[in-house]
Amino acid sequence: LAPERQADLLLKIGETIFQAVITRVVEELKEEDRAEFDRILDEKKDDEDAVFTFLQSKLPHLDQIVNEEIAEFKKESLETMSAITS
Repeated sequence: LAPERQADLLLKIGETIFQAVITRVVEELKEEDRAEFDRILDEKKDDEDAVFTFLQSKLPHLDQIVNEEIAEFKKESLETMSAITS
């Protein structure tokens, strides 16, 4: 792939994993923390560092969640590629 296509693909992968992490952590946050999280997303939606800093403060196992979502993405990608090439 051309370098710009590779960069686009990596960006889309990152966005997909980010969304999976956000979906999962929202389910784990306490209700009052969800309200604060919504406020942070409204005010700093493009600041991933601010989002992850908040989540890390509320969910000490955030790194584990991120790693699990990365592993799940890899697994699903391999399954999809396997199905396509079969």
